[in-house]
Amino acid sequence: MIYSENILVCMTVPLLLTLFFVKDNARQFVLNFLLGMAACLLGAYVSGFLDVATGMGVEDTAVFISPFTEEAMKFLPLLFYFLMFEPEDDQLFHAAVGIGAGFAS
Repeated sequence: MIYSENILVCMTVPLLLTLFFVKDNARQFVLNFLLGMAACLLGAYVSGFLDVATGMGVEDTAVFISPFTEEAMKFLPLLFYFLMFEPEDDQLFHAAVGIGAGFAS
């Protein structure tokens, strides 16, 4: 396991346990927070793959490829939520904030 995965596990387990104790909007926020954290780790994997696949250096990948990869990874869970569940505007806003906060942490 890489260092980022260890941190993800240490942060995810307590948050998963809170899902049993919170209700409604708080549960949705925690779930979106966890999705944001998973999207961040997946974005790191995709950026690493693109680094090797394109043959660019680490610095070039960090400057030119990683920002697009990270923004796409933040957008995909939100797009899935929007298309599958058709939420109201305020629920979509709360989901976006949860995903963004999870991605940042």
